[in-house]
Amino acid sequence: MPGAGVVTLVPGRVTSGEQPGTLVPAAGDNPASLRLHVAATQASTLEIHITNEPGWSATMDGQPVALHTFDGVMMAASVPAGVHTVVLSYWPPSFSLGLGCAGLAVLGLTLMGLLHVLAERRRSVPRPEE
Repeated sequence: MPGAGVVTLVPGRVTSGEQPGTLVPAAGDNPASLRLHVAATQASTLEIHITNEPGWSATMDGQPVALHTFDGVMMAASVPAGVHTVVLSYWPPSFSLGLGCAGLAVLGLTLMGLLHVLAERRRSVPRPEE
C-alpha cells in the first residue's frame, strides 16, 4: 500500500485507521523492540500497524503508556503535544514460561548428572575387607 508504514501519527484522538497521518520512522534492529521519536504539534494518536497480541508494552519518555486497539486488531497509543521517545517492546508471557521450564530442565539434568557421578565414585572406592 503506497505511503503505508509501521507507525503513523494521527492528529487528535481518532483511531479509525482511515485518517491520514504522518509516518514515524522506527529505529532499532531488534524485532522485539521499536524506538520511535515522535514530534506532535497537538494531542495525537500513534497508530502502530502491528497486531495487538499479548506481550506488547510501551513506554513514553521512560514512563509506561497504555496501548489500546484500533481497527479491531492493531495497536494505538495516545500522545500529548511535544517531542517524545516511545519504546515498544514485545515479551510474551509464554516466553517467560518457556524460559522457566527450560531452566528447570537444565537444573534437573545437572542434578541427575551429579547424582550419577557420586554413585560411580561410591562404586569405585574399595571397601575394607573384614
